[in-house]
Amino acid sequence: MSTPVSAGTAAHDPPGLRLTARGSGRRWWQRAVTAGAVVTALVTGSASVAHGSTVTWDEAGLRDKLFAVQLSNHGGDPTSIRHMVVSAAVLDWRVANPTATAEQITALIDQLDAAVTARHDRIATIGSSYGLMVNGADAVLAVPAMSKIATPQVSKVVASTWGAGLDAELIRRHQVSGSYQNYAYQTHLYEEQNRVFIETARAGRTDGALGDAWDARIGAAAGVAVDDDVETLAAKVPGLDLAELESARNNPVEYEARANAQLKKRLDALEAATDDATKKAAAEAAKNPPTAPTDEERAKRELALAEAAAKERKAVIDDLGKGIEALAHLIGFKDKAIASKVSAVGKAGVTIATAISEYIPKIVGKSVVGALTSLSTMALTGNILGAVMSLTEVFLPGPDPTTLILEEVARVRQDITELRTEMNTRFDRIEKALVAIHEDIVTQLGRMQGDIEEIRRQLTDIQNTLLSLDAKMDAAANSTHLALSQVILQDFGVTGVQNLRYEQRTGRELQYEKYWDALTTFYYYGENNARMSPLTLTQLESGPAAANLRNTLLNYSTHGSLYLLADLARNKGWAPGLPLPRVDTVHQGVPNAGMWLSAARAFSGMAHQSEEFSRTTPDVRNLLAALSGRGTEITGVVRSFSNPQDGRTNELYTNLIKEYRTALDGVSRELAALRVAAGENKIDPFGPGDQAPPARITTAAVPTVLPCSGTGPRVSMPEGALLHGLPHAFHTAYDMLPEEDRPILNACYDASYVNHEWYETQMETGFTADIDLTIRVRTKDRWPGAAWQDARTVKYTGPVGKVEFTNNRTGHHSKTEPNQMVYNKWSGLKPQVERSTRLANIAGAENATWLQVVGLLHGKQKVYYQSVVTGLANPASDLAKAADKLNEKLMLLQAYTEAGFPKALRTNDRLNGLLFGEEHLPGRFLLGTTGSDHLLSTFLGALKQYERCPDGGVPCTPWIDPRPEAIPQYGRDCPTGPLPATLAGDPVGNCIATQGYLRTDALAQEYQRQSTYLANGVYAEGLPEIEEGQVHLNVVGRLTGHVTSDKPTRR
Repeated sequence: MSTPVSAGTAAHDPPGLRLTARGSGRRWWQRAVTAGAVVTALVTGSASVAHGSTVTWDEAGLRDKLFAVQLSNHGGDPTSIRHMVVSAAVLDWRVANPTATAEQITALIDQLDAAVTARHDRIATIGSSYGLMVNGADAVLAVPAMSKIATPQVSKVVASTWGAGLDAELIRRHQVSGSYQNYAYQTHLYEEQNRVFIETARAGRTDGALGDAWDARIGAAAGVAVDDDVETLAAKVPGLDLAELESARNNPVEYEARANAQLKKRLDALEAATDDATKKAAAEAAKNPPTAPTDEERAKRELALAEAAAKERKAVIDDLGKGIEALAHLIGFKDKAIASKVSAVGKAGVTIATAISEYIPKIVGKSVVGALTSLSTMALTGNILGAVMSLTEVFLPGPDPTTLILEEVARVRQDITELRTEMNTRFDRIEKALVAIHEDIVTQLGRMQGDIEEIRRQLTDIQNTLLSLDAKMDAAANSTHLALSQVILQDFGVTGVQNLRYEQRTGRELQYEKYWDALTTFYYYGENNARMSPLTLTQLESGPAAANLRNTLLNYSTHGSLYLLADLARNKGWAPGLPLPRVDTVHQGVPNAGMWLSAARAFSGMAHQSEEFSRTTPDVRNLLAALSGRGTEITGVVRSFSNPQDGRTNELYTNLIKEYRTALDGVSRELAALRVAAGENKIDPFGPGDQAPPARITTAAVPTVLPCSGTGPRVSMPEGALLHGLPHAFHTAYDMLPEEDRPILNACYDASYVNHEWYETQMETGFTADIDLTIRVRTKDRWPGAAWQDARTVKYTGPVGKVEFTNNRTGHHSKTEPNQMVYNKWSGLKPQVERSTRLANIAGAENATWLQVVGLLHGKQKVYYQSVVTGLANPASDLAKAADKLNEKLMLLQAYTEAGFPKALRTNDRLNGLLFGEEHLPGRFLLGTTGSDHLLSTFLGALKQYERCPDGGVPCTPWIDPRPEAIPQYGRDCPTGPLPATLAGDPVGNCIATQGYLRTDALAQEYQRQSTYLANGVYAEGLPEIEEGQVHLNVVGRLTGHVTSDKPTRR
């Protein structure tokens, strides 16, 4: 149990100046430092010593910086953020308790660290830098020892979220949007960490109890002590050669060259680390497609290995970052402006390398519990966006960036280009917007190359474009974007532009009236306007809006349509038990998440500008409580959508999947009808060449049989099996092919005598015999010189009586030729032939006709695909109406998942990919512009395969595969699976239906996975931005004496 911390009598004399520190090295005691210089150093943090040159070696400042780089971290490292917040809180507590002992301070650090750790552990999904910081601040302020003291250091940490480097008017509008708070915050987080750790070191060096306590806990964890001297600290930065630089301080040119040489080594090593991480990420992505099923046990094993490897890579990247920051500071001894630009490119490079490296565990861990805190794909993109934002600092007014800096900007662009190239398929499968975002980032980086002055002229537009990319990231960001676009020219936007960071921009003191007017404007928009039209759909508007869901969701976004979605789920019977959101009047709805978030952030920012005004205005307590309450309403509705039933996916999502499948079956039915029509209701265009024929060839087509050779009379064609039993292809060809393409048919007979027997009577002598009769059905093509081929034969052998005789009295001799005998005996032979079982089909002729039929089928297939494409393009067609139903069901699955599973969408790549990636459920995205129309584009791809076929359904060269190569997921790579309830009957349509069923099965699996996590308390759903906004409001309440909650929402 921690020792209680309270102010009291110190165990030793009050701390004084610690001029000789523990472990001080040569550099400290060898300098002749005057008392005045010491005082100056303590007050300003600068004990500069001029050496008679343009390079001023600032030993004290260097010591501070080297200390800070050991603790600060790029990319939102949770440990460094925790140490920053705890250190700030300790500094505040120490001012209020100057006589506390080291043991009491240590006990306080333990309490604070435990509080922040516990809070961060509650953030089950990966937290943004801003979210980690604001939750940490709320946690330390909730510790009882902090409750009644002034906390200016913690206040500075929290207020730092508003930054100082983005001052253009348009950019100030973004200060209340997700992109600024979550991504651009990273552009100055490192500096804020530096500030806190440097102030901690300075205080610890002069305050023995504070230094000992801090060293025992945070210092020990980070491997640093407040009394470490320059040599000791420099030795902790691998490869940093201070002696080389210090020896050149009297030669500025040589100093700059040596510093740049050391810097380049680190930038080269960082580039190599980034390349290595990118290749590893690509290799793992190839082995672990995001939409593939998850093997839980395998994923957990591989996740553990990947996390261990990521930890090793992080240590290397962190060391490179420390070296770059240290060298930037040393370069600042000669040119501070260039140093800041070096720091900016280093910050960007380290952040990108870290993000890619820490993304790899997410790839292999997929959506298992342990991977929930791995860097998600969306967070990876956000971190990269924040890193690129920091690069814009390179082109702020001041000296032109050096060649080395510009080369590094180009390298960052190349790194992101390579990442996009290597990971394009994965990004596309997870979220199609990701590909567009990465392309936009590369485009903006391209604008940062070339003429410096031209870049500076475009800089504001570049920054705004980067910040606006946030609207493409997720539903919450889009909601914010839509909300701001509605009110930006009204008093909310004007108030934000005029009042946020008022004193920093104008240099004038903020007056109470201006403060209160702005604060209440922001409050009014978040508490009242956010739940009113036109910012959200009200109860009154929800009914009519349901008739045009697509336009409604486009105009209001998912998170501006929460009341409608709840009402619709109840009325449609998808979730009749879903609670309807509570409203006071029909003119209200669920607060628009984007508007609330914008208002809450603006409110917090205004409160930070004058915490004294906020502290002394009692009404602020009520404003904070009411504004936070609206955030709670939003979270409650979000959770109601995804709330599990008996540990399983609730009926809302199971019924939505059923609705989707029903609509998919409807599309298949319409496709099947078009297929039948393309075959003229006679044949199946996608059936085999020997499919059952639409009709049989009759004796009307071949009425007589002539001799195959020689001369002789014709006989009538036998009925029955001879023609009827021709291979199917003959019947189909004769019925369906145009006459000019139809094979010519005829029949002939061969006859001969066999089994002769001599007979002799008084009147005559002669022979009797059996007739051996073969009737051949023959075919030939219609080109000149084509030869007849037998297609089918029937044989009959039977007695025909006398075939040759001589009259013994007259000497008359008579002989009947076989052909004549056939004619003479036909009335008796014909029934025998019709009953004969000696039938045979001749393969050669059958194969040729089969090829003709296959060509015919391909012609009909083209007709089918043309009719499908035409139907999909014609809104009035039955197929287009069925497709619209399918698209609407896909849109509903997307909207309700955005509404109920916002965190899951950010951490579960498979879930996100099934709804928003390239391999999403078949259908067309009705929202946004980046989705694939899996129906029209796929059938267009199939139709393209028939380019060489003429129109009109006429025969076409066979051996066409309709499965489109350009869309392999619905063609040659189509997986097999349980047959859907309805099939279209063509390979592409069948694949779409099969994929739809397989993917809805996969979607159901992911809903169940997330529902199990929710039921087991692994995490709670909600919009992280809303939760972070509420925590920030709570922090404002604590800082100003108006606490809104001591029970933080479980995340």
